[in-house]
Amino acid sequence: MSTDWQAKYKAEVDKRVKSHELWKEQYQNISEILSLTQKENEILKKKVHGDNFLIIDILSRLVSVIELEAGYPNGYSLQIADHALILAYSLGFNRKEAYDIYIAAMMHNVAVLISSRSVANRIIDELSKEDKDVVHAAPTVAANILNSLPTLEASATLVLSCREKIDGSGYPNRSLGAKIPRGSQLISIVLDYYEILFGYYRLEKVPPEQAANHMRKGRDSAYDRSILDKFLVIMACEYNQEIGRASCRE
Repeated sequence: MSTDWQAKYKAEVDKRVKSHELWKEQYQNISEILSLTQKENEILKKKVHGDNFLIIDILSRLVSVIELEAGYPNGYSLQIADHALILAYSLGFNRKEAYDIYIAAMMHNVAVLISSRSVANRIIDELSKEDKDVVHAAPTVAANILNSLPTLEASATLVLSCREKIDGSGYPNRSLGAKIPRGSQLISIVLDYYEILFGYYRLEKVPPEQAANHMRKGRDSAYDRSILDKFLVIMACEYNQEIGRASCRE
């Protein structure tokens, strides 16, 4: 069942990538597919993680509570995790790898808020040196949290590098290119898009097409082009907006 859903979803995305007009005119957004498979998605989580599913459920609730108290939109990190999961499936990651990515994406922000609530809902340029140090240490803290839990070591590795950029401009280790796990590169793209969209990159929120345009500037420098283009197509499908024929067909 779950394998059939994964295949159906991947086939749907691939068709839309190949034909801009197909998804633009004929299909409703991707969220419809996801909403029809919500129960199956929960079953898949249990199958992938077995007894560890309870830990994941507790972590997701913890993330939601901490972010709500800090003033983030309801379900902010869980939405990021969901889109990281969708992107992972569309890129051919297997289901265990996809859920390792899901957990890492879900936990990316918690370490910052646990360490210092003063950084919540503020852009990086507004922060003091001390708060910037907290932000830059957050991937390491999140990785330590996940490493302390059974069977989440792979997610710990991914979250450690989820703020790295392929040109070496990220943190905490300024890793370059192939030294950054592909799953971490995927998460980095989703995180940056959401931070631009919700105004955590600059002072104001921006519409999805403007966030997509900003992300395109990082092609081949900050981001892996193939991952970024796939993500932007997915988001365009979901928001039913055109982001350009080139990215839909490349």
